[in-house]
Amino acid sequence: MNNLKRLPVEVIGNIISYTYSPQPEDLLMDIHMYHNSMTNIHSMFYNTFYGVDNTDIYKIELLDALILYANNYIPLHDGYHEDFYMIWNRFPLFKKFMESVDINQTKIDKYIQNIFSKKSINTQINLLWGIFTYGERLNFIIDHLVV
Repeated sequence: MNNLKRLPVEVIGNIISYTYSPQPEDLLMDIHMYHNSMTNIHSMFYNTFYGVDNTDIYKIELLDALILYANNYIPLHDGYHEDFYMIWNRFPLFKKFMESVDINQTKIDKYIQNIFSKKSINTQINLLWGIFTYGERLNFIIDHLVV
């Protein structure tokens, strides 16, 4: 850093311009939407279950609602809907596998059973919310608005 101070301002300006890595506008918008919408859904579900002895119960309800939404509102005991797998295929771990649909579904099932289900509830919520598209997040919020 001390060596940088010895250089002319014009040279420093050129060097610093190479240190920035601008992100695509759509990615920045998605990050902004992720953060704001995450805050909103936590508030919505917390306010719905406020007064319950264990206030963290809202997180369980939120996770259940996210999973049910991802499964096209079909109860899980009826199995996973193809939309559920389409959403999970966006997860970077499965994105790289361009195998048959059946193989990816098997990998997703194993991941959910052996890894995802063992993560903290906050991690599960964050991960699911992260692989939803902007439109899916918006639809989820609209579906769960309490009027």
